[in-house]
Amino acid sequence: MELSTIKSWIKTRMTELLGFEDEVIINLAITQLEAAGINNPLNPKSTQINLTGFLEEKAMIFMTELWNLLLISQKSEGGIAPGFIQAKRVEILKHKEEVKRKRAMISKLQEAIKQEKPKDESKEESKNSEKKKDPENSHKKDNHKDRHKRYHRRDSSEEHHRRRSRDRPRQDEHRERYSRK
Repeated sequence: MELSTIKSWIKTRMTELLGFEDEVIINLAITQLEAAGINNPLNPKSTQINLTGFLEEKAMIFMTELWNLLLISQKSEGGIAPGFIQAKRVEILKHKEEVKRKRAMISKLQEAIKQEKPKDESKEESKNSEKKKDPENSHKKDNHKDRHKRYHRRDSSEEHHRRRSRDRPRQDEHRERYSRK
């Protein structure tokens, strides 16, 4: 008999019966099952009594299902109940279909991205060609930071003085306008 499949069944079934996962009760049931051996056979009545404090009337349902599962597993080849094997097959098929569906979705998204790239590139090319075609309006499309950098760039002291002298009349006007008030 394969205990690992029965342990997973116990965990799942206990969670279903309780409505939440309780490790203490699950471990109690598993410990009772593991303690059984050749010299100490599993006693379903004492196990049910031990679980009744936690599961109440559901303890009888749980023990009946567990006992039937143990009998079926004991008779089957490999120690695994045929219902578990079939359930695992269904689970694997569902998983494969889910993987296939996700791969199809990924390929669709990749195709959509590939189709979007040429559109984006053509938009950029049209913007660049507009700048080249209309040099009079190209300064309007300049970035503020670029203009700021160009203005404050100090390539030579001569250029700096030229800018300063160009700005001086504006500064003088500003002083005159606000000093009168």
